[in-house]
Amino acid sequence: MAKCKPVLVSLIGIDGSGKTTHAKTIIQHLRDRGMPAKYIWLGPRPFFLAPLRLVAHRTILKNESIRCDYASYLERRQKQISKWLFLSKVYYGVVLLDYLILVNWSLWSFMIRGFSIVCDRYIYDIVINLGDILNYSKQDEAKLIRRLSAFFPQPDLVIVCDVDEEVALQRKSDTPHISYLNTCRPKYRYLAKCFNFPVVDTSLSLETITAQVWQIVAEHIKARNED
Repeated sequence: MAKCKPVLVSLIGIDGSGKTTHAKTIIQHLRDRGMPAKYIWLGPRPFFLAPLRLVAHRTILKNESIRCDYASYLERRQKQISKWLFLSKVYYGVVLLDYLILVNWSLWSFMIRGFSIVCDRYIYDIVINLGDILNYSKQDEAKLIRRLSAFFPQPDLVIVCDVDEEVALQRKSDTPHISYLNTCRPKYRYLAKCFNFPVVDTSLSLETITAQVWQIVAEHIKARNED
């Protein structure tokens, strides 16, 4: 595979579903086959616009914390958004712009040098989180993703890591609340169906999951290079 075209792969799913573990495993498989490869974590974090986000959290969002009952958290946050509707739209527009800058900044320097990249999270995860806060339906989130896709590097392959919420909660101690996972998991499954993303059951043994994930990636690389 040393002469294969580089690929952009993204692993998405709820917290505790194994994205990081399996993204790094893919990287190792690619490197073992002579392909330059880079792992990049693309979860939400302030980038150029961090000061504005800080002000918004202290005013519009009242420093609300997700580390409580998730339903109560959403209810309080949605009330704040209704009270500050215009500013809230500006703020969440800033969040998406901030993420757009982060993603393009992180990816292009490696893409132009011919690296294969495996992303741990992507725009799909960001939209699911924002969709909850803004009370979007699954269909609304899918529409937003389609609109935003024109501005982001398009992954060659997106894999959904799917696992039972109880299992995910046991794996990751910093997960906010199981109700958060209960809310998000059906949305990832909907996106998989909507965009025809392969889904991997990450409740299986590590060896089985690793083999399944790599088989999906290897078959995609093979098909991509036969075109």
